[in-house]
Amino acid sequence: MPRKLRLHTKNLHKEGGSTERLVVHSSDLTEPQGKIKISKTLLEILACPACKGGIEYDETAQKLVCVGRCQRRYPIRDGIPVMLIDEAELPDEKRGE
Repeated sequence: MPRKLRLHTKNLHKEGGSTERLVVHSSDLTEPQGKIKISKTLLEILACPACKGGIEYDETAQKLVCVGRCQRRYPIRDGIPVMLIDEAELPDEKRGE
């Protein structure tokens, strides 16, 4: 059985008003040459936990970037996205430059 990862996501609404919880399988995250690759499907459903904005993947910086109001950058550690508000870089923080 594939390992399951639970990530903060947008709510998926079903007909009849119910909400479905999403469980992400490790097959949505692959790790070639020490860098992860995130599926487009996963990026479409992920949401920033701070402002609920969309998420894009910055492959060069290995971060998930909020494209919503807050513009936070979430780190990826050991191939796992860390989508915790307290762990995110704020937009005015420099990226180690």
